[in-house]
Amino acid sequence: MKEMIKKLEDTNIPELEDPPKDCNMTKTEIWKKQVSSHVKRAELYKENKSKLYSVIWGQCSDDTMKTKIKALKAYEDLSEDSNSLKVL
Repeated sequence: MKEMIKKLEDTNIPELEDPPKDCNMTKTEIWKKQVSSHVKRAELYKENKSKLYSVIWGQCSDDTMKTKIKALKAYEDLSEDSNSLKVL
């Protein structure tokens, strides 16, 4: 989240490559754990991004500011997606 806010761009969480076809059971199990961890990280990122949207929106205490944001063409999309970057 810190990098996303700093750079004002989504953090890219690249997909993991499949394990080599000839790898042993240990390496396969390690790969499965890495995939599980990767999926959890991506889900947590998405959840935190949505929570950040709520925090940012809550900090817009001035109704004028909220009205201006709601007037944006992209407001429906950013609200529906809880896109914290677009609000910033």
